[in-house]
Amino acid sequence: MSILDFDVQISPQFSAEREIEPHFNREPSNTWAAFFWRRCEAAEDIEFLGANFARAVEGTVEYVEGRLKELCEEANDDMVAYLASKPDQKASDIVELERLQAEAQAAGRWRLPPRPTPYTY
Repeated sequence: MSILDFDVQISPQFSAEREIEPHFNREPSNTWAAFFWRRCEAAEDIEFLGANFARAVEGTVEYVEGRLKELCEEANDDMVAYLASKPDQKASDIVELERLQAEAQAAGRWRLPPRPTPYTY
């Protein structure tokens, strides 16, 4: 996975704040997205919100974009470690599915999927 670009919007409530949403080279799988969310939420130097965007103020947008790219690479490393922990055939199947999806979605810009909502009973 890689980040192609960012959608940077002025926060509707505060004009100095920016909402930075990453766009990916293909649709992130839920497994990869979970690794990325964990990395973003654990990062103490950026504010990543549940709506899948980071918040920044004017002047720090480039820093936050750079950090999101770094966290994307770290999530890639987490995915590789995850695959390495699987039996060979299962890991091979996942890699083949990822390859097919990457080829099919090569020309797109993709957002993170919505986070699963925990059910309360």
